[in-house]
Amino acid sequence: MQIIHPLADMTRWSEDVLIRGETIALVPTMGYFHEGHLSLMRLAGRLADHVVVSLFVNSIQFAPGEDLNRYPRDLENDTRLAANEKVDVLFVPSDSEMYENGGGAVAQLLWESPRTPKQLIPQAALSTPVKAGNPNPGNGAVNVNHTQVL
Repeated sequence: MQIIHPLADMTRWSEDVLIRGETIALVPTMGYFHEGHLSLMRLAGRLADHVVVSLFVNSIQFAPGEDLNRYPRDLENDTRLAANEKVDVLFVPSDSEMYENGGGAVAQLLWESPRTPKQLIPQAALSTPVKAGNPNPGNGAVNVNHTQVL
């Protein structure tokens, strides 16, 4: 399993895979993996050629007064768990890179792709509930070719 930090490296990896005609399933998370995350990784592995799990503690999802610094983090354990689920890439971007230019990096990663998705996973197929329509990382959705989020 590769661990990728820079957005440019993740974009390059994704484009190389898509140009070969292979599919990518993205499982966006905020880390501290549990069985719900792992079940999404397994489902993604059945539906796409490659699985990317993003691990990004999204600071804008915390309201004023909520303690972002107390959000649980365990990169070592998350890395082990993702590798056990045969994840191809663990994408761990920095806050500064994801919010550079007002958050444009997030939109570019999720919505601009050289291809359109071959298949989206219907919510009914997931074993854990997900939020629909929220393009922010960490929403628990799975998508293929990282161009749409359920």
